Amino acid sequence: MFIIGGPDGSGALIKTIVAAIIGSGIGLAVKKLSSKKVTWSTAILSFFIGIGLAYLFHSPIEQYVGETWQTAFIGALAIAGEKIGYWFVFKFNINKVLDGAADYFFNKYKNKQ
Repeated sequence: MFIIGGPDGSGALIKTIVAAIIGSGIGLAVKKLSSKKVTWSTAILSFFIGIGLAYLFHSPIEQYVGETWQTAFIGALAIAGEKIGYWFVFKFNINKVLDGAADYFFNKYKNKQ
């Protein structure tokens, strides 16, 4: 059997990030299947929020949840956090600001070449 990490606990962080990436990916796939528009900025924010929340809460989850259920809890937390973050993004039009900033920087970079 392949074990990730060492005695210093670094494997737990890798396990947390992998579960969070999978959870955020599932959340984005469900969002896309429900015919909602998913832009690059929304996808990046979703992954950032999902992975960030899983990273923030991985210690309490490891402390209070059994080892067999930790990955499921981390994935569910990433999906729930991504959904809440997605609501904030559209509630405050953050995606339009980020899309405008990205367009500005890409056009500025293209003009230099």
